[in-house]
Amino acid sequence: MPKKRIYLDTSVVSHLFQDDAVEKMSQTWKLWEAIKNGEFIVYISDVVEIEVNACFEPKRSKMLDALAKISYKSIIVKNNKEIEAIANKFVVDKVLPAKSVLDCLHVAAAIANDCDIIVSWNFKHLVNYKTVDGARLIAFQTGHKQIAIEAPIYLIPDKL
Repeated sequence: MPKKRIYLDTSVVSHLFQDDAVEKMSQTWKLWEAIKNGEFIVYISDVVEIEVNACFEPKRSKMLDALAKISYKSIIVKNNKEIEAIANKFVVDKVLPAKSVLDCLHVAAAIANDCDIIVSWNFKHLVNYKTVDGARLIAFQTGHKQIAIEAPIYLIPDKL
């Protein structure tokens, strides 16, 4: 079975150091170990980098250090017309509100790069039936393969 291509949004990196959510933090570290062991092909966009760099210290440095310890493919969203068009479709089709532009860009980056799964702890905007259905439909409409959106717990190897 080929390795799954996963896109990590910022909430995953953030939950590595989310002391007020110990269970999610533990699950995220288990996924991080699987990533370090090469069990997935990982994608991260410059949107993640922007959001991480907007965090306060010392969490920002911890997150950057964690990212430096994994192998991933970088997606440049800025000035990428395809990603911008897909992200705009999420707003036009009312899958996500216009104020959630960064979430739209996360999903669009993953779709445009043919990822299998977007991994997120963002239940409000991403890991919910409306966004999952919308992402599948928009992926189809834009000529890309189907995509799933899952919380990290569903990718932890001993849970598969």
